[in-house]
Amino acid sequence: MPKALSDNLKAHIPILHTGGLQPMQIAEKLGVSLSIVHLTLRLQSKYGVPYHPSHVRLGRKCILSASSVEFIDKLLVADNTLYLDEIQEQLFSVRGVKVSISTVKCTLNQMCFSCKQVSKEARERNELLRAAFVNQAAELIPNPDMLLCVDES
Repeated sequence: MPKALSDNLKAHIPILHTGGLQPMQIAEKLGVSLSIVHLTLRLQSKYGVPYHPSHVRLGRKCILSASSVEFIDKLLVADNTLYLDEIQEQLFSVRGVKVSISTVKCTLNQMCFSCKQVSKEARERNELLRAAFVNQAAELIPNPDMLLCVDES
């Protein structure tokens, strides 16, 4: 299933088109497909809004406040390989918000994040091994500006 676009992003498409941009330029500028741009422009001309007015979003609304969602966003900007339980712990320890793992996952889906993108990297993450590698590299390389090439085979 393709990633859903926010109504806010869809609202920019007709504005940019009215401003003189061609559909291909709009697609490149917003990072969406050309077919989405054409569909949105068609809906705008037919219904006066950039989405189908009778389309009902299924599922529950996000129970987290906007400030909690913003906090999660800032967490992921700082470290985009956090596990869901780490996000849950941070929400509780810093903001005092107790939520389930599924709520965190649903919130990330609504924010258009995918767990697939970083699951391999997060699974292979090992802070102790990383620190040992950095120390070993510091011993081998006298100048930090030197290029280090590593063969992972």
